[in-house]
Amino acid sequence: MKESNTDIRKLWSLSPEDFNAWRMENDLPRLFAFFQKKLPLFNDWLEEFGIDEEQFLSAPNTGMWFAGSEKLRFEEFIENKNRRFGIFAEKNIRKESDILKRFPGIEFETVKSISFLPYL
Repeated sequence: MKESNTDIRKLWSLSPEDFNAWRMENDLPRLFAFFQKKLPLFNDWLEEFGIDEEQFLSAPNTGMWFAGSEKLRFEEFIENKNRRFGIFAEKNIRKESDILKRFPGIEFETVKSISFLPYL
């Protein structure tokens, strides 16, 4: 993690992927450390569901770790040679074979999949 004095206009002009990469390197590690110190049972929750810091920081919408009461799934996958991450409602997750049938020509591979209940 490094200090950043990035111009706010530059940040808002980044693509979503670049903005998320900037956040993962600059502000999310501080937020994660804060959660570990201040949120009751946060570390127990991470351990219970097998979530590590890299996975937590990789999710494009960090708030999804905390949202709702239904079972969610963190997915790390390769889509057309690009490494991607997401958090999805478990009931909406499709098997790789279904994705490949529905989108012919797409290259898709699940790397890691973690089922969890949101923290709150």
